[in-house]
Amino acid sequence: MTETIILHPQVCSWLGQSVLAPFVSSYINYLRSQRYTERTQRGYTYGVAHFAHRLSAQRIGLSGLDEEAVRAFLEDHLPGCDCAYPVRRSVHENRTALRHLLSVLPANGAIGERPTSHDPTASELALFDRYMDHVCGLAANTRRQRICILRRLFSTHDGLAPGGGTPGALSIRGFFLNRQNSW
Repeated sequence: MTETIILHPQVCSWLGQSVLAPFVSSYINYLRSQRYTERTQRGYTYGVAHFAHRLSAQRIGLSGLDEEAVRAFLEDHLPGCDCAYPVRRSVHENRTALRHLLSVLPANGAIGERPTSHDPTASELALFDRYMDHVCGLAANTRRQRICILRRLFSTHDGLAPGGGTPGALSIRGFFLNRQNSW
């Protein structure tokens, strides 16, 4: 593996003009320490650059960089993205790249550690995640996907939350049938 990865000039520009500029080398060193290939390092860095470009366009600073900003990027921006080359539009690749970014930034003092939520839905989803991990033995990616689906289900039904009102069979059926083409 070479000491540096070669990046497209547009990617360098997006990163250099963003609030993430001081942390790019730490990010790449982190990926290198995790023994990712040069190609994977490049792909993840392109994903972070796309995200950085979006942060700059929306004038979001480090204080606004959190799980919600990542979710908005992945779920709201990427599906209809028309950003110029060389963006990466793969939700899976971008999600992984940004998870790594959210690990690197607190370690470098850029943002605080992820706060624990007092949201009852988040607490219930965390308990369900622990159940899927320890009792069912499901892989981390499978658990993330299922939590994401449940979070969408809860957000589409006003007032629907674990421990609160229970969704009826028609609500659940409608939720999944309306999304079958996207899965």
